[in-house]
Amino acid sequence: MELHKQAWEVRGSGYAATVSPESWELFTIRLQQAEKKLLEASPSIKDTPLWHYMLLEVVLDSPKLENSFEKVFGNAIKRWPRAFAFYDLVLHRMTPKWGGSWEVIDAFIQDRSRIMESSEGLSMYARLYLLLPEQDLVLGATKMNWGKMKPSFADLVTRYPDRIYKNRYASFACLARDKATFAQAMALLPQEELRPQAWLDGHSYDACMRWSTT
Repeated sequence: MELHKQAWEVRGSGYAATVSPESWELFTIRLQQAEKKLLEASPSIKDTPLWHYMLLEVVLDSPKLENSFEKVFGNAIKRWPRAFAFYDLVLHRMTPKWGGSWEVIDAFIQDRSRIMESSEGLSMYARLYLLLPEQDLVLGATKMNWGKMKPSFADLVTRYPDRIYKNRYASFACLARDKATFAQAMALLPQEELRPQAWLDGHSYDACMRWSTT
């Protein structure tokens, strides 16, 4: 973790074009050192989610390492398919801010949803999209499809009736201007489970209730 931190201190937080060749070189060296340190860990440490997460974080930062993202991510989710910290990290690095695209993200989400369908039903599509930055979701920047999101949300709150998911379901229905689904989502949300902080920015409980009655 310290070597990974040092790598980013050398690189800086600016866009890639602002980083000097010398800083890029040192960035890669620090990441190689971090990878080496991780690979030298004892078998008991390597058998933990944290070790896999740290290695995934390191390999996502540079292609010039011994391990590939595909190999590390594949091994991690094979062991812990419901450890959403892995998905969160990968999706974050796939955003346009880090050189990715919404198309790549949507393909990844749909692929993982298909793979997990036997155990998670339709719920993974919504669950993974909820990991993306809220502002991008609200602005419609992503490739999220409400036609797929709606049944996925319904399955998600059935399988995992967490109050945060219920609040998000209603707020997303409001965002989509889908009054029928909003009514269904609100029917699943008793007053004692209402969490205004879980609603999307600009699509608050009060605003959505006002919209739903017009």
